[in-house]
Amino acid sequence: MNIFQSSELERKLKALAQATGYWNDEEVRQHIELAVLTQDERQIKFFRELFDEVLAQDDSNYHLMLPDPDPGEVDFGEVLLGTLTTGGEARVPVNELLYNTLVVAPPGAGKTVLLTQLVRQLIARNIAVHIFDTQNEYADVLAPLFGGDVLECLDASDCRFNPSTIPHPDWVLNMMCNYLREAFYWQDRTIELFRTVCLSLFESHDHLTPVMFADAYARIPEGKKRWPEYGSLGRFVTMLRCLPTFQCLRGESIEESTGKSRVYNLRFLAEDARLFLISHIVTFLAMAREYRRDRPLDLLLVFDELSQFFTKDTLRRYQGILESFYLRLLRSDRKWGIGAILADQNYTLMHDVAKSNCQIKLGMDMRDGASRRQFALDLGLNAEQERFLAELSYQQDRRRVVVQLRHYPHPFLMKIPNFTKPEALSEEELRRRRQETLSRMQWSPIPERPERRDKNRDRDLITHEMETYLGVIANSWWLSATQHDRLMKDWSDSKGTRVRALLTEAGLLEEHPVNQFKPGRKIKILLPTRAGYELLDRRRIGYRTPPGNGSIAHRWWQDRIAKVLRKGGWKTEIEQSLGTKRVDVGAVNDLGMKVAYEVLVEGLQKEALNWEKDLADGWHDVVYCVDSEETRQKLAALLPDGLPSVSIRLLSEFV
Repeated sequence: MNIFQSSELERKLKALAQATGYWNDEEVRQHIELAVLTQDERQIKFFRELFDEVLAQDDSNYHLMLPDPDPGEVDFGEVLLGTLTTGGEARVPVNELLYNTLVVAPPGAGKTVLLTQLVRQLIARNIAVHIFDTQNEYADVLAPLFGGDVLECLDASDCRFNPSTIPHPDWVLNMMCNYLREAFYWQDRTIELFRTVCLSLFESHDHLTPVMFADAYARIPEGKKRWPEYGSLGRFVTMLRCLPTFQCLRGESIEESTGKSRVYNLRFLAEDARLFLISHIVTFLAMAREYRRDRPLDLLLVFDELSQFFTKDTLRRYQGILESFYLRLLRSDRKWGIGAILADQNYTLMHDVAKSNCQIKLGMDMRDGASRRQFALDLGLNAEQERFLAELSYQQDRRRVVVQLRHYPHPFLMKIPNFTKPEALSEEELRRRRQETLSRMQWSPIPERPERRDKNRDRDLITHEMETYLGVIANSWWLSATQHDRLMKDWSDSKGTRVRALLTEAGLLEEHPVNQFKPGRKIKILLPTRAGYELLDRRRIGYRTPPGNGSIAHRWWQDRIAKVLRKGGWKTEIEQSLGTKRVDVGAVNDLGMKVAYEVLVEGLQKEALNWEKDLADGWHDVVYCVDSEETRQKLAALLPDGLPSVSIRLLSEFV
């Protein structure tokens, strides 16, 4: 008998002993362990016959492959999951919930009781819990246990965020496009149209609200609204006008809402509005948090009846195109301090990526054959164990939960803790608490920014002459301001200064200083801002962006060195590559000599190793261009002695 057979035999004897009650006898337990260790067939046969005889008289149900752990084996402390027949408890640390939990159970199997037991422990530890409830069950169970100042029960229409408190509008817009695609099945053309409308609104406002979007849609000509992409936007706008949630102009800040426990009643929302609302809320909750490693759990999201808004069939439409919003959340939520619990009636409806990102799995009363088979397969159960799950599901009086923990090697059986359901609050009391919650919310008015409105007014007053001057700057970015003025006919220096000031005040132009490393030789490079380039695009004015890589000063020197070498008869290319690495400027002469020029403005230690990679790629010589004599000496000290193919020059030589 090998060690694997011994281990399997010990597990079977242990399960039989637990089912008959003999495992609680320390002397019997020691005899069983000794019999397996010494491979005493007589003793093993004796115990098996004894246990079979007792079980035949008792007619109890047992299973040879899923014994309860010994007391303490799965008791990792802190949060109670359930109890064991051996007298122990199944507990996990709070931060284990960062790795997400999956619960599968049909109606009436005890799923709400199990999750309520878990949630009430977390709320008592001052951890915020947000429950997205599609059946309006959790408010009845949890509201009597906590006051309205600890747990807020809200209808979907009462959930409002202040748009002005949301940072990174571009990121918000990208996330919104993704979950709008999921909720409304939008195609790429509709997504791009939506993005264009939002960006136009961002140009003239400090924030973007659904009301502004709906008003912008109303101004679209009726003929265009018949197009498919405009029709999709119309369905979205109809939802915005029907749900007060999306019509709010004021609301509390994200930080205020994140620190509270809430139950969101989604029962009366349509499927697409439900999906959009959940994505809307969770995205803002995540974006308001710092993204870092080893963050403790301080926010738990409970998605009850997941298939009501995220189904496998729905998500299959986006496979290969984009990853669903909630799948991205499950991959990264622990770095935001967010844990998720996914609960549903059918295991097969859940997405495979979601299953793999839930490290704690609990299944109870799995009567659906396909769901049970998939669950058993993912937990590594064999056919005999799967049959036992089927038998266990139909024993109402002895129902137990199959559990898989992250740090325990085998699935095991657990009983749900006893819980007396409190008497539900009346509708009047729930309504009073909702009103109390709304009156307690800290509504944050959208701040006024008059200086931003002045910039927008100045941007509207931009003349054709100013647009032309902006185009001249964009096409000759390497020149100084005085040189730009000379390119404009009949312009005085004072006029150029005045126009540049207007463009800068309107947020269309910015300055970048460049040091030429000679006394009195510092210049300012003028470049359009992002809004300036967008204006040139709208006016269809061509421009040249600075070539190269890195800061504007670094790019200016790349361009300058390339021009000087080109005058000397060299063929030059910025960011040229002969192999695995690009050099700042590559130069080749008529004799086939290949020289790599590296501009060293910052990062001395890192740049000092570039010569090895450049020579390995096939360059004959490497020339370092540094800012000062002091830097030349520091670099020379880092380079090996006797390198004829490597030299150092001052940047001022190229001015």
